[in-house]
Parts: sequence; C-alpha cells; structure tokens
Amino acid sequence: MGKLLNTIKSVQKIHNEDLDIEGILLTMFDSRLRLSNQVVEEVRKHFGNIVFDTIIQEILN
Repeated sequence: MGKLLNTIKSVQKIHNEDLDIEGILLTMFDSRLRLSNQVVEEVRKHFGNIVFDTIIQEILN
C-alpha cells in the first residue's frame, strides 16, 4: 500500500501536481490466496469508492 501511495505522489510531483486518481483497477487477483483477499480489503478500505468493482483475475496455466 505504501509503495502505491509513493508512486502516485511521485507521478504527481514530477508530471502533474493536479493529477487526480479517477479509479483503481485491481489486477493479478488469485481468489485461492488469503493475501489477495486481504489486499483487496485494504485497498477498498483506504481508497473507498474509487476502487472499481471489476477485479482482473490472475490466470495460471
């Protein structure tokens, strides 16, 4: 979570201070892993309504 926030702040500082987050798309989700579910929960708790309902699943072959 800290890395994500630092990346956002870095992009804002370097490229555009007025840059706003329109939404967050969660990717690489594996429903079999408790960690994936915990990450989704934490991101939703921190960012609220800007987290998209759609989650991109990780496909393992």
